[in-house]
Amino acid sequence: GVPFEAVSVGRSHFLAVLENGRAVISWGVSNEHGQVGHGEATSQMVRPGVVHMSGVPIKQVSCGEFHSLVLTVQGEVFAFGQNTFGVLGTGKRQSLPTAERVCANHLRGTPVRAISAGAQSSMALAIGGQVFCWGCNRRGRLGLGPAFDASDVVLVPTSAADLPGMARAIAAGGEHSAVILRRGRLFLAGDNSTGQLGRAQKDLEWASTFQELPFLDYTLRVRAVALGSFHTVLLTYDGELYTCGDNSAGQLGCGLPGQSGQTTLPAHVPVRLVLRAQPPQDCIVVGISTCHEHTVVLALSMPETHRRSQQARRLCEGRPQTAANVVRRPSAMLQK
Repeated sequence: GVPFEAVSVGRSHFLAVLENGRAVISWGVSNEHGQVGHGEATSQMVRPGVVHMSGVPIKQVSCGEFHSLVLTVQGEVFAFGQNTFGVLGTGKRQSLPTAERVCANHLRGTPVRAISAGAQSSMALAIGGQVFCWGCNRRGRLGLGPAFDASDVVLVPTSAADLPGMARAIAAGGEHSAVILRRGRLFLAGDNSTGQLGRAQKDLEWASTFQELPFLDYTLRVRAVALGSFHTVLLTYDGELYTCGDNSAGQLGCGLPGQSGQTTLPAHVPVRLVLRAQPPQDCIVVGISTCHEHTVVLALSMPETHRRSQQARRLCEGRPQTAANVVRRPSAMLQK
């Protein structure tokens, strides 16, 4: 088979980067908005093919619901697909079946090092740590501040408002966005109807500026974050997993209706999850990913030395060995 270096999945299309970034391969169940990038929009199934990028080496790809983002090794961002909400960042609303460069002048000429496509929004992280957002801004999901509250659509990359430092990671979701600053501080913006911002909905309906997650104590630092349509998953540097937000489809790892001790109620405050593996073993999470209503976790067996150091650190800090409101994770995917 062909070795892939990176992959991303949208609602009905897929992008993959070939080894060494030499090309982008795309395919899909449908290409009615041009999100596959083969030059012609069609409602028919599209077989795998190369996205024309003029031979430029590719670093990353990211799929939104019906649009695609491509980041080159040189730090340029290209986009194609549906553009009703300006997610392509071209300054227009015209959908594109082929890759076109995102407005570079609005990125202030700074090379980009990471991209993230949400359902109807797009984000870029500049090499200097600046965050740019564009697309649908309903309920403040782009984090551009009160000056953009009346703007449902932002057509070009615009700098995020009031971040107290340089960012090192970004994530765009269904109706909210996330930024991780240095030292693992997590900030979220957008809709909070199910507690996906880590706060009770009665305290915060939505936020148009990035708000720091209030739950985490000083010793817990976020390494990675993944956003679904209405839920949030975060991974700490200790390999611990926390989730919050909508759980109607069990995407928080709380099980299904009727199962003893489990619930599908939303979690308005992040709760730490405990992996249930077969055979029983201590595991450490090394990767997380989300989509509309599901979550995927990559975990490895925890080395004995790491387990001992983690337990010792918790005891020294006076923290409990398990959270008071532990939620169980799904069983290991390879379980027979």
